This record gives sequence, structure tokens and C-alpha cells, in this order.
Amino acid sequence: MKVLSHSWDSPAPHGADRKLALRITAILTTLAIAVIVAAVYAGIAMNSAALGIESGIIEKEINRVVIKTLDEQKSVALWDEPLQRLAERDLDWVDEEIGTYLSGTYGHDLVIILDGNGHIAYQHARNSRAGSVAQALNAAAPLLAEIRGGPLRNWVKRDRNFLTQAASDSTLAGAAKLRAGANVLQLSGEAAVVSAMTITPTHDLSLLTSNPPIIVSVLRLTPDRLTRIGDDVNVRNLHLIPHDSDASDGLITLKADDGSAIGALSWTPQLPGKAFLTVLLPVLLLVTLGGVLMGHYLIAKITLLAGRLRLSAKEARRLAYEDQVSGLPNRRAFHDGLTGRCSAPQRPFVVALVDIDRFKEVNDTYGHETGDRLIEAVSARLKEEFGDWGLVARLGGDEFAIMGLVNELSQVGDVKRRLGKLFEAPFQLGPYRILSSA
Repeated sequence: MKVLSHSWDSPAPHGADRKLALRITAILTTLAIAVIVAAVYAGIAMNSAALGIESGIIEKEINRVVIKTLDEQKSVALWDEPLQRLAERDLDWVDEEIGTYLSGTYGHDLVIILDGNGHIAYQHARNSRAGSVAQALNAAAPLLAEIRGGPLRNWVKRDRNFLTQAASDSTLAGAAKLRAGANVLQLSGEAAVVSAMTITPTHDLSLLTSNPPIIVSVLRLTPDRLTRIGDDVNVRNLHLIPHDSDASDGLITLKADDGSAIGALSWTPQLPGKAFLTVLLPVLLLVTLGGVLMGHYLIAKITLLAGRLRLSAKEARRLAYEDQVSGLPNRRAFHDGLTGRCSAPQRPFVVALVDIDRFKEVNDTYGHETGDRLIEAVSARLKEEFGDWGLVARLGGDEFAIMGLVNELSQVGDVKRRLGKLFEAPFQLGPYRILSSA
């Protein structure tokens, strides 16, 4: 029936609103979490990028130290006089002008000069910690073999820029004959720059031989030297640690150019994202949390007000179609239901009008409150008997109406008999037991 679209059963009014508020709050929370995750990712990415840049700077600085060591060595190797002094066995001059000069001026820890046959002609150690000459020569054997014209060393070539520059240096006559090389190698568990260079004349080319003397230098990358290397490129506390150390600072693997593991270079990274993660992120968390809570509060308020408005409208519709005493559909609801039933194809249907006998006498004798209780009791019996079959309504006063479908006209009498039975039993209305008919 059409009247059933006007519900007089009040559903829970706030369930949908509460779900909507929770759904919107969940969306806000998800967005807030996404913002925080993006911020954390940005901070980590900034730190990672900074570490990558610093790692590249350190690698380039070590390469620069290698080239610089060769440049320092070239200042005494590209020279006629060392060849003459070595031939004369003037080792005092060699010590003063080469060994002491390289160690005192540039800090080379070990200086070795090999003659044309590969024998040690001179050696100079800066201090007792300079290391073993035999160990240095053994480590540099592939480098020395290449300089003497042997097979190319299969090592990392940190000296490419120097070799290119030396080959193009045409200002000195013998410069093109200079052969040199340098590598970072491991000596006594420590990284060291080992460089080798032929002593080459620049004016008297008659001093050139097929197997010239070779200067070998060792520059140990000591903790102090690594710190200075780091300071030169604004990298703090650069130092070498065992590769398996648990370090929380910057860390890159340091391998010798021959591939052997030396350790790891560690330093205190600048980490530009750290300030963001430790200072700004908590502020962002608080602001985001406050925004989510405020948004939830406002949404809850809005949905509550919207729910109340809907409830008010629903209540108004309910009052318009419901009798306040009996709780049954009222005359208007019955009229709409009857109109809908008359226009519907399902027929036949029956309408029964019920009028309580002597209702005015009950009101006058027992009072209006008892009269209302009688209306409620009659309504309950009618609804229990006919509520599942059709529409039960109160038209007003002591008048009720029942409407429902029947399969055949003979069922009309059945409806009448059922109505009569409803009034056979007395109604217990508080202290009064009243037998009423209709």
C-alpha cells in the first residue's frame, strides 16, 4: 500500500551520520598519514642524496691526492741532475734533494730509488712507522712492471688524468718519455698511495736509457691525513674503520686498487634532512593531528546537525501520518492508503470501520485517561490481529478502520467474525475491568 511509504516506525537516526563522519575522518587521517610519510621520505631522501654527494666528493678527493702525489714526485723525477748524481753515487745529494725534500715538504712516508736493474739504490723513511721497503715494492710489483714496459696492470686507474697531462706536456724535451703510475694499495692493514715514476732528463737527452731509475713513494693514509683530506672538502671526521663495524655515520667501502678489501671510510655526514626529521616533523605531526581532530569535530558537529534536521523532518512526517494516542496510522494515512489501493490492480479488498460502543460513557465515568487507555488497548488488539494482513488505522475519537486484500467475497464475513471476537474479553485498564463492544 502506498501509505506504507510514510513510516511511523522511528529508525535509529544517527547510524548513517556516524558512519559518514567516521569515513570522512578516515580519509582525513589517511591524507595526514600520506603527508607525514611523504615528509619522512623527503627527509630520508635528502639525507641519502647528501651522503651520495659526500661519498662522491671523498672518492674524487682521494683521486686528487693520488694525482697530487705524482705531481710532487714529478718535481724531482723530471730532472737531469738526479741521473748524474746517481751515476756518481752521490747519495748525500740524493738524500737532501729527493728523499728529504719529498718527505719533509710533501710528507711522503717512504722514498725508494731503484736503479736500472731494479736494485735499491736509495731509500729514505720519514719515521719508524713508514713501513717495510720490501712490502712496498712487493705490493707495487705490477705497477713497476708496467712502468718498465711490461704488461699493463689490471687495477683501478686513478692516475689517468696525470698520464694524459704528462703525455701532452711539450715544454720539456724529455717529458714525453716520462712513465709513471700510482695506486691506492694496502700496506700493513692501512691504505697508502704508492706512486712510481721514471727519472727522466729534460735537457741532456743522452742520459735517456731503456731502463731508467725509478722513484717509488709511499704516502700512508693515516688517521691524521684522512682527517685533513676530509677537512679539505668539508667532510667532518673522515676515518678508516674495519668493514664489519657497526657505524651509524656515513660509510663507503674502501678497496685497494688491486681489489683487496682495506676497510670502510666513515665520517660525520651533514644530513640536511635530519633537522627536518627531528625538529619540523614533530611540529608537522602535531599540526596534522590537530587538523584531523578539528576536522573530525567539525564533521561530527555538521553531521549531528544534519541528522537532527533529518530527524525533525522525519518526525514531522511521522506526526502528520500517525495517531498520537494509539500509535496507529491516522485518518490522513488511511485516506492515502485507500486512494492507493483503489488505483492498484490487486482486487478485491475489504474495508472495515470499527466504532467502540459507549466510549463517551467510559470517558465520563472513569475519566479521559482511562478512555485513552481503552483506545490503546483496542489499538493493540486490532494491530495484533490484523497488522500482518492489512492496514489498521485510527480515524479519530473511537473510530478505527481496517483495510486488506481478500481472495473472495466470502472472506468478508470472516473479517467481521474476527473483529467481534476481539471484544469478547474485557479490557483491564489499571484498576478497572471494562467489557466493551464495537
